[in-house]
Amino acid sequence: MKSITINGTLRAEVGSKEAKNSRVEGNVPCVLYGGDAPVHFSCDEREFNNLLYTPSVYLVKVVVGDKEYTSIVQATQFHPITDKIVHVDFLEVTPGKPIKVSLPVRTVGTALGVRNGGRLGVPMKKLRVSGLVDDMPDDIEINVEKLRIGHKVRIGDLNISGITFLDDSKLEVCGVKTKRGAIEDEEEDEEGAEGEEGAEASTEGAEAPAEEKAAE
Repeated sequence: MKSITINGTLRAEVGSKEAKNSRVEGNVPCVLYGGDAPVHFSCDEREFNNLLYTPSVYLVKVVVGDKEYTSIVQATQFHPITDKIVHVDFLEVTPGKPIKVSLPVRTVGTALGVRNGGRLGVPMKKLRVSGLVDDMPDDIEINVEKLRIGHKVRIGDLNISGITFLDDSKLEVCGVKTKRGAIEDEEEDEEGAEGEEGAEASTEGAEAPAEEKAAE
């Protein structure tokens, strides 16, 4: 799992007034849960550019003063109008204790159905999973090369060692849908094409004597 480091400053006071003043100064109020006691701190909002505005999921090293905490982002609150970050909650990671995160889905290869004119759809961009940090991949990789038109990959079809999927196993993660001009099923293989050419040649050969006879 990828990691990123952000630097924070302990908040001298906790409350809505202090949080508002912090935002005015370009900082984001944050809370780190999961330890012996919550840690209230603030970070320059620019610290979150590479953490929140990306599909990737990170293990976050939060540095506050002379202490460092290993965590994940638990929840993010955005302003309903400006869409600026209002508040971020972090959850401290405990060794040997499973964490829950939403990992991005990444498809690999070109589906057979797409080569035949279909369209690959990925209705689930992220999947909720549970597992230990050491077992957590950067993303959920799905090889789609063998997918034909009409075929789907559901959560129940996925299997990653050390990872438990938390969403309904029947939900479709990705699939190839048909569209106008698409070839049903699969591409013709060379043997099938040769067979058709042979059949045409045989038909032409059978018609030739009839034409010659008519000419006579």
